[in-house]
This record gives sequence, C-alpha cells and structure tokens, in this order.
Amino acid sequence: MIEAIAFVTNQDPLDIDTVADVIDPDAMDRLLGGDDTVTISFVFEEYDVEVAGSGEIVISGTDMLHTDLPSANEEVAKLRLQLSHLPPSELEDGGLVVLDKNANVVRKGENFDPTLVEQRSD
Repeated sequence: MIEAIAFVTNQDPLDIDTVADVIDPDAMDRLLGGDDTVTISFVFEEYDVEVAGSGEIVISGTDMLHTDLPSANEEVAKLRLQLSHLPPSELEDGGLVVLDKNANVVRKGENFDPTLVEQRSD
C-alpha cells in the first residue's frame, strides 16, 4: 500500500509515514481475508484510501488534482526527487524526462542518464 501511495504521489516510499500509525495492518488483513465483497476505507496523510479484499487499492484526495504525474519507474522517481527544485516542464525541456499525458506518467527522456541518479544518491 505504501508503494501505491508513493507511486501516485510521486514520493519516495521511505519518506511516507507508516500505515500502522493509522490502521493495524494485521487487523486489515484479517478483515479483508481475500473476500472480494469487503472494502476498508481510511484516511492516510491527506489521501482517502480504499483497500478491497480483491487486492485493489484506490487512492484519492483533493490534493491529487494538483500533483504532478507519477513517475514510470524508480530511476525517474529518484531523479525527480533529486531535482525537485525544478518543475517537471524544465526537466522535459532538458530532455531528461517526457511528460506522457496519454499514459499519465513521467518517463525517461532522450537525455536521461542513469549515472546522474547514481552519482547524486551517494
């Protein structure tokens, strides 16, 4: 669930508070128990989260309308976090990323260099 929230909000999963502070994960697992008819809803940070017994997770919130597109993969997410002082449009202008509005994600651009991520994360 943390990974889903991180993906949707374009955050590092390690920067997100633990779900256990809001809801007991073991109790949630027992309640859901793989039953497709059961759904649990709760608020996590500023997001409304619904978890279904089928495994489907729906995350919504008023703030999501104003957030940037999520990253397509971990390398893009790390680069965007490292360059968070720059708007995504500038990263796109430099060819580092492509704002793929049809797929609703940010992908690697023609000038994306994975060594930038490795160098900056040291």
